[in-house]
Amino acid sequence: MSYDDDLDRAMEAHYSGGDEDTVTAAEFKILRERLGVSGRWLADRVGVQDRQVRRWESGVAPVPADVVALIEGMDVAADKRADDIAREWRTGGPARMVSYRNDDEYWASDADAMERGEPASYYRAILGRVMAQGVTPIEYLPAEYDLDKT
Repeated sequence: MSYDDDLDRAMEAHYSGGDEDTVTAAEFKILRERLGVSGRWLADRVGVQDRQVRRWESGVAPVPADVVALIEGMDVAADKRADDIAREWRTGGPARMVSYRNDDEYWASDADAMERGEPASYYRAILGRVMAQGVTPIEYLPAEYDLDKT
């Protein structure tokens, strides 16, 4: 199954609704931070104000199960994507991995990521998982690289 399939299933779970309080507030915050996404990004993604994400993370309000499913689906997809990147590198892929300084650089390089609204910070979190598998070096896209030529 592909990264997009995993993310699609997670989004489907989000939009189908569900029960509440399936992870603790601390676990939820750790998952969000592990994904490298901001509370504001998550709030926009699930259609709530960012203060609601803070309420979930502080334990003031239970985390809806559909939001948990989304974040857990993203986590599974990130693991699979990191494994795929590391496997490609080990089997003769690029000598170095490229990361992106900001969303604009990332989106110019990956139109699918822009369509998904995926921030560069999420991709960097994935590359962190790749690094944990021993894949280095990871460098920023060279500043002189012309994104208009991609």
